[in-house]
Amino acid sequence: MTAKAMQGTGTLHAQMQEEKIGLLRKVAPVHSGPLRRRTRFLKALHYFEIRSSVLLLYKSRSKRANPGFLESLFSKSGDADSIDSEIIQAASSRGQWDAAFDMSGAKVTALSADEKGGNSFPFRISFEGIFVLSVSVIDACDKDSPQRSLYLTAASAESRSEWLHHCTRAARSLSRADFEPLKTVGKGQWGKVFLVRKTSGPVAGRAAADPGLVTGTDNVELLALKEVQLGSNTNINHVQNERLIMQAVPPHQFVVGMLYAFRTPRFLYYALDFMNGGDLFRHWRKHRNRRTEMAPFYASEVLLALEHLHKHCVIYRDLKPENVLLDSQGHIRLADLGLAKVLKSKVDRTSSFCGTEAYLAPEMILRLPYGSSVDFWQYGCFVYELYAGRSPFWLPRKPRKFIRENILNGVFAYPSVVPEAAKDITGALLQVTEARRLGCGKDFAAWDDVKRNGFFANTDWEALALKKTTPPVLPADPGKDMVNNFDDDFTNQAVFWGNDVDANGASPVFYEGELEGFSFIRNNFNEVEGNEDKQLA
Repeated sequence: MTAKAMQGTGTLHAQMQEEKIGLLRKVAPVHSGPLRRRTRFLKALHYFEIRSSVLLLYKSRSKRANPGFLESLFSKSGDADSIDSEIIQAASSRGQWDAAFDMSGAKVTALSADEKGGNSFPFRISFEGIFVLSVSVIDACDKDSPQRSLYLTAASAESRSEWLHHCTRAARSLSRADFEPLKTVGKGQWGKVFLVRKTSGPVAGRAAADPGLVTGTDNVELLALKEVQLGSNTNINHVQNERLIMQAVPPHQFVVGMLYAFRTPRFLYYALDFMNGGDLFRHWRKHRNRRTEMAPFYASEVLLALEHLHKHCVIYRDLKPENVLLDSQGHIRLADLGLAKVLKSKVDRTSSFCGTEAYLAPEMILRLPYGSSVDFWQYGCFVYELYAGRSPFWLPRKPRKFIRENILNGVFAYPSVVPEAAKDITGALLQVTEARRLGCGKDFAAWDDVKRNGFFANTDWEALALKKTTPPVLPADPGKDMVNNFDDDFTNQAVFWGNDVDANGASPVFYEGELEGFSFIRNNFNEVEGNEDKQLA
């Protein structure tokens, strides 16, 4: 993408910001502080922030915006006092930056102090491509420089070193040219999922080695690349939340992680851990005669995945076997956080309506405010399905009103294959009244209460968390192409990128302002880096 500076003031722009809040407003600053901006004629002290891949300039400190929900929700202590009080604003505050510079592809260089500034520590940010400037910030860069550069000065060598580090990270960028699509492994209304080989560009950090993940060699990564097409009907809040939550959730052995994100004019791309074992639904159909043996294991690992999300105030809202993937050793990873929601605290509530019909919780159907209770309900549906092969409320060829009536009345029956221990835990989880539902008590012990249920009497939770428990099913050899555990309906499809050119031969950029800063490269979690590492560890 080209580097840009966008006008941060003006009636029209302000109205657009009110109607569609941009992604940058929801992202926590990675680094911030005062810098002197130098042009040919003046030196002015301004406040700067780096959010995602964008450098923000504030001419007035009072204009600084709310730091984003990532910073406030995922700080180590959860207290505002633990965050720089100079940054924290009231929740209703909507500060406005004066210029936004896309750092993708920029070159960051330390400069020697000039003769008039012996104690200064200057550096330069040179932007590639065409640099578009709005009139109100034309002086933000040296307009006589053919490279369109920002000349900035830090107060100390240490401060400059930090700015150079974070600016260099923000300048890292990726494009489709860095990936080679190999096979199609999934498809939906939103787009496709490709198995890709990453052949060039910056390399993301990983939390730890995992023998179950297929990551490729040191120089070539194998990843699942989700391609999402943008259009006039795109739910932009949904897109923003998925991108932010995928960044915010710390790595976990039972949750699919995002390593990269980037965009083209009409498409968004999420590069994820590749799980070559396929989805649980496929294996469940293949091994129906072993469901009694398999169910407790998969129920236990999924529980730990949901517990991890809830620990970080994220509710999942879309639990079903199709969204549970297996790695090469047969361990699970919870995938697709597209319907996930970040809550402000464990007692926070939301009211949005989403999910799969036969898994909807009663409080969601009734449009009542809800929290993590919906995940406990869906977990009950999931455990039931591990034995019965379907949701307890699934009714073939029936209108959805009948399904919802059964959910609201708690009406379902157990087939003979469901053992008593499974009946006990699903009955406790599928309580229509939230207060009576297992895991939803006032003490918020939540998953500890579920773990104590007799259904898990033989589960060694410590061994399970360390992946020392042998999975009941070992996925088939994925083959040379790594896709033997995926449906042929997908893998036999032609592999090609989405077309960014419309019928008129143009390439309009969809939701440019709303998705400014979409790019992402996971930092190494073994380092102390920026907000996502300090806050989300």
